[in-house]
Amino acid sequence: TIGDAYMVVSGLPVRNGKLHGREIARMSLALLEAVKTFKIRHRPDEQLKLRIGIHS
Repeated sequence: TIGDAYMVVSGLPVRNGKLHGREIARMSLALLEAVKTFKIRHRPDEQLKLRIGIHS
């Protein structure tokens, strides 16, 4: 974690050729879909907010 952020990498420790961009993009889309139904126990009326940035 970096403050309230998470950094994710693909292709480490084992290289995965040119697939890292696609893997990160798919993971990002899956996370965005998952937060739609995520319930915050102590704030059930609020929606979890998620921002994603990708650098390659």
